[in-house]
Amino acid sequence: MNVQVIQISPIPVAMLRHIGSYDGIGPVFESLVNWAQASGVPIQRTIGIYWDNPDYVPTNRLRSAACVEIPANYPIPETRGLPKHAVISSANSGPQRRLVASSTKRPCDR
Repeated sequence: MNVQVIQISPIPVAMLRHIGSYDGIGPVFESLVNWAQASGVPIQRTIGIYWDNPDYVPTNRLRSAACVEIPANYPIPETRGLPKHAVISSANSGPQRRLVASSTKRPCDR
């Protein structure tokens, strides 16, 4: 897996938070996408945010978020964007279980 730290520009998103197993975020994405489609909100891409390391945080306290990127000036009340920040980026093709298992070590620990 090619993992790198990159700087990204701000991204306007609509977001639903999830607390619990990272494997449980699928229905949250589904709810968010269904809301966006029903509301006519154009989706540019989906983004998953996973704040906690499951090796150190109990499963019932893991924090994550399902996001859909929206056009920069799209009028949705009470939205926040993701500010400019550094991220650790990798591409995943396959089951999320494999992604979570591979994310338990920091790049510098590999």
